[in-house]
Amino acid sequence: MESTDTVAFVKEQKQAIFDELDNASQLQHESDKRSKIDAMFLKAEEVKKHVHKHLSAMIAYEIRVCNDLIKEIDLRISREREAVSSKPFKFSFSLKATAAAKANKAAEVKPTATFNTEDQPDSKVLLRNNIGLSGLSGEERMLSSDELDQKEVVLDSLTDCVISLQGAPSALRLINLRQCRIFSGPVSGSVFISNCQRCQMQIAGHQLRIHDTTDCDIYQHVRSRSIVENCSKLRFGRYTWSYDKLEADFAKAAIDRAVNNWTQIDDFNCLSNPSPNWSLIE
Repeated sequence: MESTDTVAFVKEQKQAIFDELDNASQLQHESDKRSKIDAMFLKAEEVKKHVHKHLSAMIAYEIRVCNDLIKEIDLRISREREAVSSKPFKFSFSLKATAAAKANKAAEVKPTATFNTEDQPDSKVLLRNNIGLSGLSGEERMLSSDELDQKEVVLDSLTDCVISLQGAPSALRLINLRQCRIFSGPVSGSVFISNCQRCQMQIAGHQLRIHDTTDCDIYQHVRSRSIVENCSKLRFGRYTWSYDKLEADFAKAAIDRAVNNWTQIDDFNCLSNPSPNWSLIE
C-alpha cells in the first residue's frame, strides 16, 4: 500500500468510527453503548497497527497527518467512554490513619467538579465522585477494594510516597508525582499519567496514556498499545506486583492475564521505532 493510501485509509476509518459512535449515542441501553464503544476502541487499535506496518513508506508529513487523526480518534473514544461510565458513586475514603496520617487529613482529595476530558487535565479539577490522595510527602498509604472497586481514583501532587491500590478501580489518574512508588491493581478502564518524575509504577489496565513525564520505570500489563507524548527516559517492564485477590481483581476488570502488550509503545513525538524516549526493562 502506498503512503498516500495509508493516509486516506486512516481518514476513512476515522469517519467510520465517528459515525458508529454517533449511532451509539442514540442507543437506549447503556450496555449497548458500552459494547459499541469497545468495538470502536478495538477498531482504532487496528488502525494504529496498520499505520505502523506502513511507516517505512511514509514521509514525515504523512506521519504527522496520521498522528493527528489517531489523536482525534483516541480523544473521541475517551470522551464517549467517560460519558457512558460516569456513575453516581458516593465519595468514600476511610483509611485507618495513624497520628501522622490524621495530621495530613486535609490533604486527602475531596470530590470536586467534573473532570476536564482534554488530554492535559488541570490537576485541581478532578473527577467527580472520586477517591484519592493529594499534597502528601513521605507517606505510605494503602487503599483496599472496599474503597476503590469500580471507582475513579486520582493521585495528585505526591512526593516520596508509597501508594498501594489493592482492588479494581474503573479509572486511574497519576498527576504531578515526584519520586513515588505506585502499586495498582487492575484498572477496568484507562490509566492516565501526567507530569511525573523519577517514579516507579506497577500498572495494569485496558489502556495507558502518558504525557509530560520523565525518568520513570513503568511495569505494566495492558490490553492495547501504550501511548506516550512529550516524554523522555521512560523504561517499561512486565507487571510483577502481587497481592491477595489479585487474580479476582483481574477478573473484575475484565483483563486477560494471557494477553499483555507491555512491549508495544506508541510515541507520538517519534513514530519511528525504536524511539529514543523509552526503552524496555528485560
